[in-house]
Amino acid sequence: QQAEDPVQIPLIHAPKDMKAGEALEVPITLENDSKTDVKTIEFTNTALMDASNNQIDAAAITYTPNPLVLQPGSNGSVNIAIKVPDGAKPGSYTCFIQGKNVSNLKATLLVKVV
Repeated sequence: QQAEDPVQIPLIHAPKDMKAGEALEVPITLENDSKTDVKTIEFTNTALMDASNNQIDAAAITYTPNPLVLQPGSNGSVNIAIKVPDGAKPGSYTCFIQGKNVSNLKATLLVKVV
């Protein structure tokens, strides 16, 4: 039995530094490489944490549409909306995003709060 190659987990950078109270949307395009299966992707994420263990609640990130339905061989976009709460401490925050029902759909989101 061969060991699986380590999965490369993509890093999604928020396109600009954010301040407490700001909101930002990051559009991501996903492709369904199956020729036969419709994929319905329900997005979920962990809380955002920085190196000092400051935390931003997982609910600060929302997805439109959620779930995203991809027909066979097609692609579609999801908007990842990030809302940094008032009073968030400055830092580089990361969280883990995954497609609940798609085993290999994982990403790390990096948000820099200034």
